[in-house]
Parts: sequence; structure tokens; C-alpha cells
Amino acid sequence: KGGRREANGGLCPEFAPEARRRSGHPRLEVPREKAIENPGERKTGHSETLAVVLGFVTKRGILKMGLLSPLYSIAETLLFPRRCAFCGDFLPEKPPRLTPKGNPLQADLELCGACQDEFEPPLLLGCKYCGAFKKEPGFTEKRCSLCREAVMNYDEVIPFGKYENALREAILAMKLPRYSVLGEAVSELFWSYRYAALKLQRADVLIPVPMHWFYRRVRGVNSPEIVARVLSKHLGAPVNTKLIFSSRMTLSQRSVDVGDRGRNVASAFQAYPKADPTPWRGKRAILVDDVITTGATSNAIAKLLKEHFGFAHVTVACLAKASTKTWRAAVQEQRLREYQATEEARHRESELETDPDW
Repeated sequence: KGGRREANGGLCPEFAPEARRRSGHPRLEVPREKAIENPGERKTGHSETLAVVLGFVTKRGILKMGLLSPLYSIAETLLFPRRCAFCGDFLPEKPPRLTPKGNPLQADLELCGACQDEFEPPLLLGCKYCGAFKKEPGFTEKRCSLCREAVMNYDEVIPFGKYENALREAILAMKLPRYSVLGEAVSELFWSYRYAALKLQRADVLIPVPMHWFYRRVRGVNSPEIVARVLSKHLGAPVNTKLIFSSRMTLSQRSVDVGDRGRNVASAFQAYPKADPTPWRGKRAILVDDVITTGATSNAIAKLLKEHFGFAHVTVACLAKASTKTWRAAVQEQRLREYQATEEARHRESELETDPDW
């Protein structure tokens, strides 16, 4: 209450000496040099009057009263039409209630109905420890064959979908600042499809996977932070980026073999020296990431959160779960294509050398 100062004693009006005298408060002495009233401070100039008039005429005044709101909406539609953040098509002014596949259309998102259908995830069936989508109904109580022998420091994984097709393209685009609107739209879809599993976590804080400062400066955005902000708005839990940080530059996990990813991120994350672990003892956290494959990055961060800060439960919420088999098959196909291209080039050169006309 002492932040705003007035001319009467340098304090707020309710704490002025006259107000204290009327309300029965004991009178506190005010320094004489601060009690001198400045006559010009209480006057309203022409600039303030003009600001009040303009504020009434603008959207907060007449437009809010509804006198010019139709004209304003028409001008806004003509000058700045809404487009789909994924395909770029124009969004209709009166969108339908259902998507082409019959799903409820979320008109507040910057996505058309066809793109919302493309991002429709599969049912949340599979292993809750590694996030792999399985055919078994519901989450299996025991670990699946992919994570049965692995040592995991996090307790559960909640994926939005598989790392393929439209979701894969959107995640790759989210790594650029100009596609932040697309990231927010996909994150809203993540919440709309997985809100029940996310609410059951009863999270006290959301922690996005940190990025090294150099990569952050080059890229300009950290996509897990976009997802964490959207989930925080719905869950009511704060986003904390001042607990852990990336202490060294690491290779991209996509360029590292599956067996070497754990060594790639070993000791790559540390706790901030000024971060107090006392308030987080026994709390529940949601670690937010964009893609999880082997879980090496999430495993290293969850270990730090539990050992240093004392978190009792750490859940990983990610946009996509990439299969290690799919990743290996993609690498093998790429190597096979490179080998075939090299062999074709060598065969072409040998034919040119043996050709007498050449």
C-alpha cells in the first residue's frame, strides 16, 4: 500500500494524517519536507484529458458498448484474416461444430478442422513407464519388453501421440520462433485429449526440459516451455525454469546411437546454486518435453530432481513418443539409400570410362 505516493505526506490517501484522524488510527509523524503539497501534482493536464477521451473512443469505450463493434470486426477480418497455423488455409468466420471426421471442433485454436483430425492421437493404451503404445487395454501394471530391464528415475510417461506424420512435422516446426502459434495450438490439443491423465498427477510444479544457452540463443525458442505454459494455464500449477539448467553442450540425441544416448547427457544438467530444495521436499512434478525416445534425457533430469530437490514423484509429459525400432529402421533406410546412390554413381563412372565414344 505504500507503493503509490500522493502529495499529502508522500503516502496513499487512506494513510494520510486526516484519514487516520477520522478513522481513529494513531497519528504518525510525517517528515516536514514530504508533507509540503505540490499544487501542480494534483491538476489534470490536457494530455490526461485527451487520453481519457481516446480511451473511451477506442475498443475499450465505444467499441465495448457495441456501437462500432461490427465495423471493427469486419475491418479486422479483412485486414488480418485468420489462417490455419499448420496448413495455411483461411479459417471460416463461422466454423462448423464438427471436424470432417466427426470430432468436436475447437474453434478457438488456430487450426482448421482437417488439421485437427490429422493430430488426433491414438487411445492412451500401453506401458505407462516408457510411454510405448501397446495393444493391451489400459496401462499395464508391469513394464513392457522395451523398458523391463531399464533403470528409470521417473515414475510415469504421458504421451500425446506417436512421433510420425503430422505430429512429427509440427514438432520440428515448433523449434523455430515463427511457429510458436502452432506449438500453442498443438499443446491445447494435448490438453484436450489427455486432461484426465494430467489432472490425476496432482502436480505442484511444471518443469520444462532446459536448453543450453548457446542453443537457445541460436534457435530463439525452447519448445518444451511452450507446452509447459499451456498446461500450466489449465492445471493451475506454476512453471519453474529456475531449478535446473543445461551445464554443457551436448550432441543432438537424434544423431547419437540408442546405446550411447545415456552417456551423451550424463552430467549435462545441474541445479541452480541459488535454488532452494527445501520447498520441494515430497512434492510432485511434471517434466515437460517435446519428444521422448529412450528416455535418457528425462531419466537424467528426474534423477537430479529426486536426489537434489527431493521430489517424491516425477511424471514426464511429452508431445510424442518415438519408437526405437522406428528410429533404427529410419537410420537403416537412410544408410541403404546413401549406399545405393554411391553404387549407382560408381557404376555410372565405370560405364563412362569403358565407353569408346567418351
